[in-house]
Amino acid sequence: MRRLHLSEWASLAEVVGTIAVVISLLFVAYSLERNTTAVSGQFADQLYASVREMELALMRDPKMIEVLALGREEPEKLSKTQREQYKLWAGIYIDMWELMYRPQSQGLIQPETVHGWDEYFENWAKRNLPSEIWEELRWQYTRDAFRDRLDAMLMQQDR
Repeated sequence: MRRLHLSEWASLAEVVGTIAVVISLLFVAYSLERNTTAVSGQFADQLYASVREMELALMRDPKMIEVLALGREEPEKLSKTQREQYKLWAGIYIDMWELMYRPQSQGLIQPETVHGWDEYFENWAKRNLPSEIWEELRWQYTRDAFRDRLDAMLMQQDR
């Protein structure tokens, strides 16, 4: 059996090192996937808790429930104060919806989670966001894709 020269040992070490780098990169990719899944779960839990908190607060305030019912059915009959209350309430929901898009664009939320929440908020908007209220809130939302989506959805609903 022949002895290896130093250059051959160096070549062998280079191959072993390359294999070690590939294995470590695979481990990093696996860890990132698991972290993304965990972040997605946390985000969904936080979003759910926020929605639930809003709903529980409304249950304790019958006057606000009246404002919401009137705003949903006949927004033109809201007083100035009631209109501001309705806009604040609607703005909070729209903010939560828009905030969902940031982690989605960064790949931090699983597509199925995004789809479920997006469908929830779209149904919420169709039921609770009169076009005239949206027109007063629209300026606050600077993401063109999000704003355009709500514009199109509410325009279609008005037909």
